[in-house]
Amino acid sequence: MKKILFTITAALFGFTAFAQTNFSGTWSISDKQMITGPEYINALPKLLKIEQARDSVSIEYTYDTTDGADQVSKHTYAIDGKEMTRTGKTSKRKTVMKLQWSADKSALVITTVFYIPENPAQVDFTRIETWSIKDGHLVIDERSEETRSETWQVKGIFDKS
Repeated sequence: MKKILFTITAALFGFTAFAQTNFSGTWSISDKQMITGPEYINALPKLLKIEQARDSVSIEYTYDTTDGADQVSKHTYAIDGKEMTRTGKTSKRKTVMKLQWSADKSALVITTVFYIPENPAQVDFTRIETWSIKDGHLVIDERSEETRSETWQVKGIFDKS
């Protein structure tokens, strides 16, 4: 009986220990803090709609723009650590993305490398986002490592709608 109870307890602990954080929902930015570098109006989205499955995530981003209109884009990504390459229809900019979980599966790390449109072999900048849930809020820490301009970092707190 003790062996069965131990096995059940170990299995439940194992499932809990390796459960990934679920970011699903609609999230609105409530606070933005520039850590370093210049402040950009579109450094973080104002709204995120996230649908997460076990092995993928669909994200609809809504950004403010300088002319006051919303810019909306939607992407679906595999969460398996493999790189995905895309080329923008309008910008012709090549991007390489990789989404992977932190070791404890509490944070999602999204790395995006942007290449110069005229030279798809030369890196323009790299964005690294770390997503986590803290006290019921989505926290995004985003760092942009620039090769042709200033590097910056911003932290955003999002409330679930």
